Amino acid sequence: MSRLLRMCLPVLMMFSLVSCLKEKSLDSTGDGGAGILRMKIDGKQWTANKTASATIMNEHVSIMGASQDNLDLMIKIKTTSVGTYQLDQASDHIAILLDNNEASPVGYTTDQGANSSIAGGTVNITKIDEATKRISGNFTFKLYRSSDDKSLMITEGVFENLPY
Repeated sequence: MSRLLRMCLPVLMMFSLVSCLKEKSLDSTGDGGAGILRMKIDGKQWTANKTASATIMNEHVSIMGASQDNLDLMIKIKTTSVGTYQLDQASDHIAILLDNNEASPVGYTTDQGANSSIAGGTVNITKIDEATKRISGNFTFKLYRSSDDKSLMITEGVFENLPY
């Protein structure tokens, strides 16, 4: 039961965080715009073209994005500092991708599977600008879903000037 709870809890957290996001225009404006969140999923370009934002709260950085094609991404890092962070089964950091097009969406995560060859990766926070409340960085990881033994490779992930 605890394994099931561990798998479902991040998905529930993601639903609550993404549903609380205020929808923002992702067009660039003179005030810095809403920022950019993009990546390649198994080689196919994906952009958070519905919402893209970040929060820094309770010693955690959360990067969240949603797209018009009903994919939601959340990256949660237990830090408030610039640096490179490992995501895997043993870390306090996690990335979750949820495909809301599925009849029963179950998240792909970086903490499922037996080891880091199945799921895991890195997030590099390169800038936290406290004056403008913007965060930037990059990421790459492998996501895994144990319910059906499927995985997704995330490459060329970038978040630039996301408001928090």
